[in-house]
Amino acid sequence: MLNQDSNPRRSPPPLLRKVWV
Repeated sequence: MLNQDSNPRRSPPPLLRKVWV
């Protein structure tokens, strides 16, 4: 999960995206 946040090119699922943004 944290790995995805580290990779901006890799956009996580919409649900996780709300959490990251």
